[in-house]
Amino acid sequence: MDILNWSSTKENHIHVTMDHSIIHEAVLGIAAITNKPLLSTLEKETEFKKLRKAFSSALLHELNYLETHNTWKSLLLLIHTWNIQHIDEFKDRLLETSDIDLRYNVIPYIGNNYEGNRKKAAQGEIESVNLFEEATSNFLPGYITFIVSCDISQLKHHLINVLQLWLEEVVYPVQDSTEAVLARDIKSKRLAQQQMDSLSFIQLVLDDQKFRLEDAETNIVLIPQITYRPWVIYLELPSYQVFYYPVTNESIHPEDTLVPDYRMLQVFKMLGDETRLRLIKLLSEKDYSLSELASKTNVGKTTIHHHLKLMRSARILETNQSKYHLNQDTLHKNWRKLEDYLHEE
Repeated sequence: MDILNWSSTKENHIHVTMDHSIIHEAVLGIAAITNKPLLSTLEKETEFKKLRKAFSSALLHELNYLETHNTWKSLLLLIHTWNIQHIDEFKDRLLETSDIDLRYNVIPYIGNNYEGNRKKAAQGEIESVNLFEEATSNFLPGYITFIVSCDISQLKHHLINVLQLWLEEVVYPVQDSTEAVLARDIKSKRLAQQQMDSLSFIQLVLDDQKFRLEDAETNIVLIPQITYRPWVIYLELPSYQVFYYPVTNESIHPEDTLVPDYRMLQVFKMLGDETRLRLIKLLSEKDYSLSELASKTNVGKTTIHHHLKLMRSARILETNQSKYHLNQDTLHKNWRKLEDYLHEE
């Protein structure tokens, strides 16, 4: 699962659609609670810790299996490849899919030039398997090797179980309130969409986060999500690109006009720490690597890396060839947001 940090161009014809589903939120939840490196940056971190203590042994077993083999990626790819909206659709489609087709569908798309290799990898061709393993090793270590060699009947059983159990134990008890939040956000975004061009609308939804569109004809699907706030999640498929964007505070608390913008809140939370302020001071002068920042601050690399990860989640920092770069625009923009918030009537 990729966290966005892209450059932008206006020379593309962009087709934008919006979608939301409780199934999307379920799969993101499964991915989030097993993503230990990012869990501490999520707004739902405390909630997830409480939930885990109440999980059934069956769900814990499936989550451990999922974390070991990164099968959250399989779920994410399948619900989009098959346009799944309900668990029964997922079960039926999964059970009727052949072994080779399933392996192909859950191997990540890495570009049109590699589609032939993707098919060969699904059939176990070693060179193609190695190509995809290397291409995905940074965020899915061992995933491709597992997919091409695992018992498919066991994988199907696991994917059905983990999604079904997560829905029953986590999603269904709060389904009405979750769907209401997602629907409110979709409604407000569609109103905004009517007032602007596609590129400006995408920038609004993603809070001006930069992105790259490589094809002349680009199909974008925007999906609101609560689970992974404050991150934007990106998924690329052969015919379209998906952006899971965080819903606004207004969508969660429509009746409370005092709730501050959550992105602004993230930025100011990051500023309320001496170590992070020292890092910002250093990075305002030039870009630094992790090792250089640890040396400059006389703080351990592990601790510095944790702070940098939090700062990236608030979009204060960007990375460029192993160097960290201070996003001055984010700081300036959020100072303006604070001014607007304080003077709102």
